[in-house]
Amino acid sequence: MKTQRKVQKLILGVCALAAIAAAAYAQQNDVTPSPFTRLIRRQAPAVRDAKSLRSFTNPGVKWASSDSVLMPLAGGDLDTAFDVDGKVTTQIGGAEDVALSVALQPDGKIVCAGYSATGTSNIGFVVRYNADGSLDPSFDTDGKVTQDVGGIGFTTATSVALQSDGKILVAGYTAAPVTGFDFFLLRYNADGTLDPSTTTQRT
Repeated sequence: MKTQRKVQKLILGVCALAAIAAAAYAQQNDVTPSPFTRLIRRQAPAVRDAKSLRSFTNPGVKWASSDSVLMPLAGGDLDTAFDVDGKVTTQIGGAEDVALSVALQPDGKIVCAGYSATGTSNIGFVVRYNADGSLDPSFDTDGKVTQDVGGIGFTTATSVALQSDGKILVAGYTAAPVTGFDFFLLRYNADGTLDPSTTTQRT
């Protein structure tokens, strides 16, 4: 039964694609639709874009569009809805920017934490992206927050977690002149400001 449903969905998808391609060709070339084209239009649901196509095909299949032609994205393909090409790079300021932890908010926004190194110093960072891969300007105005815990230029954020109220927890470690390394726990408000009620540092 499951196999039959998959075959039916596949047939519907093929019919829809054929209808779109035929309609686009007829419109661009001023061609009267053939009986075959009219038959396909009757067989296939009304589909105009990738969103409506997903509504009657497998919802787990992503679709890429080029003008009026829709193409299914295979598993493992980069998601072109994420920053156009599926890839995002962000410079924090150091010669080496490393993300060590990532968390997904319920609204689809993405939070990353890590460190930015310049020469012999490290500074911790938290970055928040919108669901489409763009930096979230509502998070500290530019989507990026840096933190030097201890004020000696060696801070590494290793983990990030989200609270149900939207606040962001960040843990990591920092170097101390006498005691060596201390771990820290920071809590940020949803707008990227430090929550003054919680800043913890322990040896």
